[in-house]
Amino acid sequence: MQVAPYGRCWAHLSAEELQQAVSTLEPGDDLDLRGTTLRERRLTRILGAFHDHNSRGLLIGNASFENSQFEGSASFGSAVFNGEVRSFEAKFKGKADFYAAKFNSYAGFNNAEFGYADFEKAEFSGGVVSFKYVKFHETAEFTDTKFSHRVEFTGADFQDWAPFSGARFIQEARFGGVQFRGIASFQRTDFSDLADFGCTEFASEADFTGARFSDETRFGASKFGDNAWITDCTFSGKAGFSEARFSGGAWFSKTRFKGDVTFAHAKFDSDAIFDNVDFGGDAEFSEVEVKGMTRVGPSTIGGEFALYGFNASGTVEINAAPNRITCKRANFADRVFLSLAGGNLWLTDSKFAAPASIESSLRSETGADWGLVQVRSLRGTDAEHLTLTDVDLGHCILSGLRRPEQLRLAGRCVFAPTPRGWYWRSRVVPWWWTARGALFEEHLWRASPDSPGPHTGWASPQSMDEETGEATPERLEVLYRQLRSSLEGASNEPGAADFYYGEMEMRRRASRNKSERWLLSGYWLISGYGLRGSRALFSVVALIFLAALVLQRTGFAGSMPGYLYCALYATGSVLSISLANGHLPTVLTVWGDVIRIVLRIGGPVLLGLAAFAVRGRLKR
Repeated sequence: MQVAPYGRCWAHLSAEELQQAVSTLEPGDDLDLRGTTLRERRLTRILGAFHDHNSRGLLIGNASFENSQFEGSASFGSAVFNGEVRSFEAKFKGKADFYAAKFNSYAGFNNAEFGYADFEKAEFSGGVVSFKYVKFHETAEFTDTKFSHRVEFTGADFQDWAPFSGARFIQEARFGGVQFRGIASFQRTDFSDLADFGCTEFASEADFTGARFSDETRFGASKFGDNAWITDCTFSGKAGFSEARFSGGAWFSKTRFKGDVTFAHAKFDSDAIFDNVDFGGDAEFSEVEVKGMTRVGPSTIGGEFALYGFNASGTVEINAAPNRITCKRANFADRVFLSLAGGNLWLTDSKFAAPASIESSLRSETGADWGLVQVRSLRGTDAEHLTLTDVDLGHCILSGLRRPEQLRLAGRCVFAPTPRGWYWRSRVVPWWWTARGALFEEHLWRASPDSPGPHTGWASPQSMDEETGEATPERLEVLYRQLRSSLEGASNEPGAADFYYGEMEMRRRASRNKSERWLLSGYWLISGYGLRGSRALFSVVALIFLAALVLQRTGFAGSMPGYLYCALYATGSVLSISLANGHLPTVLTVWGDVIRIVLRIGGPVLLGLAAFAVRGRLKR
C-alpha cells in the first residue's frame, strides 16, 4: 500500500518520510498495511501513533493487513479495533501479540500464517470472526477468549499446541476440517450455540474436560489420533460422533448428554470409557466397532440405548439404570457383563464368544430397591455362553433362541404367571387355574383364537414392539423341554416343574394320536402330570368314595353292608391295612375282587404322585 504523498509503501520510506507520515496519524485512525513487509522496529514506530493516552493501549479504526508480512513480533496487545480487521493471507513470522485485544467489528484472517499467535483474553464482539484455512506454525493461544458472533476455523492448520481453555463461543463455532497436530485443549470451554467439529483431525491429545455444549454438537467423521478426554462435559443439545475414529483411548467420564447422542459407525481402536455418564435421551451405538474395553456406568439412560450391529473385541461392562437397551446383530468377542437397574432389554440375533452375564442391580448405591430388568427378546441369540441372573422373562420372546438348553438361569428369574381364579371349562365345569411360570409365547398362543379354552387373563401380542413369530403347541413343547434342562442345571426344581407342566400341556395339545391324547388328558386330570399334589389327593379320595359305593352294592356276598364300613375297607385297601374287620362280610364277589385290585394299584400310585408333586415344589 503506497503512502501518500510519497508513492511508496511503509517499508520503503526514508527515516524522515516515515516521521512525517507517522505524524499525520492519531488514535482511532485507519491502519492500512496491505502488501507491506515490515520489520518489528518499523511496525512499532507506526503503531506508536495509535497509542491512546486515556486507555493506555492502541486505538485503531479499520485495519487492513492483506498480503502483509511481519518479520518480527507484531505487538497489538490490548489494542481496540473499532473498525474491520482484514488480514487475509497475511504472514506473522514472529510473535503475533493480540493479548486482550478487542475487535468491535468484523475480523478476518483467512489464509493467514502465524508463528506464535497470542489471542489470549481477546474479545471478538462486533461481528463474524473468520480464521479459515489459517496456518499456525507454533502455539496458537486462545485461552479465555470471547467470541460473541459466529467464528469459523474451517480448514485451519494448528501445527503446535492449541489451547482454547476457558474460551466462550456465544454463537456458532465452526471447526470443520481443522487439523490439530499438537495438543488441542478446550478445557472449561463454553459453546452456547452450534459447535461443529465435523471432519476435524486431532493428531495428538484432544482435551475437552469441563466443556459445556449448550446446543447441537457435531464431531461426525472426526479423527482422534491420541487420547480423547471428553470428561465432565455437558451436552445440552444433540451430540453427533457418527463415523468418528478414536485411535487412542476415548474417555467420556462424568459427562452428561441431556439430548440424543449418536456414535453410529464410529471406530474405537482402544478403550471406550463412559464412567458415570448420564444419557438423558437416546444413545445410538449402531455399527460401532471397539477393539479395546467398553465400559459404561454407573449411568442412567433416559431413552433407547441402541447397540445395532455393535462389534466389541474387548470386554464389555455396562452398569446402568436404563429405559430401554436394544442389542441387535451384535458380536461380542470377549467377556460381557450387564448389570441393569430395571428397564427393558432386547437381545436379538447377537453372538457371545466368551462368558456373558446379564443381571439385575437389585439395589442402588443409596440402598433403594430397583425392579428386575425385563428381558424382552432373545430371538436368534446364541445362548452357549449366556447367563441370566435375577431377570424378568415374563414378556420375553424366546422363539428362535439358539442352543436354549445351554442357557444358564441363576438367581430368581421370573417368567410370565398364568391366570388365577375360577373359570368355566367348556362352559359347563367350574375349574380353578393353578398358578405356574409360563413362557410368554404360551400366553400369546392361549390368547389367540386358535387356542381352546378361555382367552381372558393371558397376555396380548399387541403389547410387543416387534414381531412375535409363530407360537404353536409343537414349537412350545420343544422350547419348554430345552429350557427345562437349564433350570434343572441350576437346581431350580420348582421352575423346572413348571416347565415340565408346560411341556406336557403343549404335548397334549399338539398330539394327533387320540389314544395318546386321552392318556395325557387322564394324566393331567388325576394329578396334573404328577405335579399337582392336591389334585392327586382329590383323585385318591374320589377313588375311595366311588369304590365304597360299588363295594356296598356289588362287592360283598350276602347282605348289603353300611357305606361307612365300605369306605373304611376301601381306605384300608389303599393303605394295605385292615380298618373294617368284623363289620363286613368275609366273602368278596368278583366285582369286589376287581375293586380291591384297583384300590391296591391305583391308590398307592396316586399317593406316590402326590408325594412327588410335593417334593418337586420343595426341592432345591
